[in-house]
Amino acid sequence: MSAMAVIVIFLHFLHWAIFIYTWIFLIYILMSWFPLSENNIFVRILRVLCEPLYTSLLRVLPRLVIGPLDLSPLYFYIFLQILDFVVVQVANRLAMHV
Repeated sequence: MSAMAVIVIFLHFLHWAIFIYTWIFLIYILMSWFPLSENNIFVRILRVLCEPLYTSLLRVLPRLVIGPLDLSPLYFYIFLQILDFVVVQVANRLAMHV
């Protein structure tokens, strides 16, 4: 197996990791709409997975608040989608040369 094939496999794995993380983040955002206990293990796991990256992005970008709606999670969702698109495009280009 060539080094290029290993990179392509890694990029496909990264694509799936981003895909799964995107769904975890969407669940995290939907969860914030409901009053859930902080002691709930599911809530704590989602917070540990999502808050560090999400709050890091919010330090760089301003909050996007329109009326009572905080649309700031759209920043992170769009960032994940762009990252996933780039990973898939690079993997496809490299796969053509394997």
